[in-house]
Amino acid sequence: MAFTFTKEPTGIYPVYNDSFLEFSSNLAANVEGHIDVAELGGDTFTVNPDASGKYLFNLKEIAKSLINSDGFRDPDDSFPAGWGASYLYGYQELNLTVRATDAGAGSDSTSKTYYFIRGAKQIGEVIFVNPAQLLNYSDGGVNYRLTYWEGYPFSFELQRLTAADSLTIKNVNTGLTGTALVAPSTGTYRVHIDKVAANWSSAAYLALPDNESLLELSVNAILKTNLFLKKVVQNRGVYLKWFNADGGYSYFLFEHFYREEVRSRSIGTVNSNSFENVGSAVAPSRSLGKSGEVSYTLKATVDDNEVNIIRSLFTSPSVQMWSKTEPMLLGEFIDVDISSSFSVVNKKNKNDVRVKITLPELITPIL
Repeated sequence: MAFTFTKEPTGIYPVYNDSFLEFSSNLAANVEGHIDVAELGGDTFTVNPDASGKYLFNLKEIAKSLINSDGFRDPDDSFPAGWGASYLYGYQELNLTVRATDAGAGSDSTSKTYYFIRGAKQIGEVIFVNPAQLLNYSDGGVNYRLTYWEGYPFSFELQRLTAADSLTIKNVNTGLTGTALVAPSTGTYRVHIDKVAANWSSAAYLALPDNESLLELSVNAILKTNLFLKKVVQNRGVYLKWFNADGGYSYFLFEHFYREEVRSRSIGTVNSNSFENVGSAVAPSRSLGKSGEVSYTLKATVDDNEVNIIRSLFTSPSVQMWSKTEPMLLGEFIDVDISSSFSVVNKKNKNDVRVKITLPELITPIL
């Protein structure tokens, strides 16, 4: 007796996409099936076959419930002592037992393990097979291009390292290699380049010249990923961080000059009576206060690759703004909202980008 699986998620699968299991059994027709999930304490889900004897079950909501325990905000937004650390909640394994028993005491049972990343793929996109791919935009899952602004928090994530894996990073431009980073557990792994008070260059971990560097990322001495990292030195501006569709976090420094807009609205009035005659009377109502909000319209001139990075900003469920507009100053990330409009004006090799963000509601005096 055995199950035959005709559909199942493959590789490290994006959790926000449907992840159907389709399978059949050699047991008699109409036998009730059961799926036990180890990560839910052995909770069992019942599934019934269709008229042709096939079972269909979607793992999406189960995997989402486990991987989204901290929502979309970055649960590891503090800086580690070193330059690398395991990243919580970015990766999830599901260990299943699929079973069925018929009236004649015949039975089928099999174990399955599936792997999920906190990301999404669009129609036509493919799932890259490189587990050391970065959780950011790429055409093929091997070569990546990112821009790094010195003096602001900056990091990148690798999809999965196995416990005790050794990650080494070589700057091909300088020929230097940083000290190996060892993964303490299996899962997504984050590499920090800039922690504001210190960065790779200032701490003499791996110097980055003031231009583009080719970084070779090797796992257990095997080259896995290339990162073309463009370094921009100490610019002023509005620095945004957001959760991207690939399951990691992206960063961008918009120009320091932006349009600021303050909006307010009354929260209501209360009637009053001064009991005065004409000439001494005051207005018959008083304000209960006003609410207010501040928004910024940001702009930047970017290259084609940076446009691909920024696109995910528009649909991100979590966007934050760094509280400082000067580099090398410790601050914090503040939640902001993105407006419903996002525009890119194409030029030869360059693009003008504008985006509107709204800061948290102002704290105002109210009755």
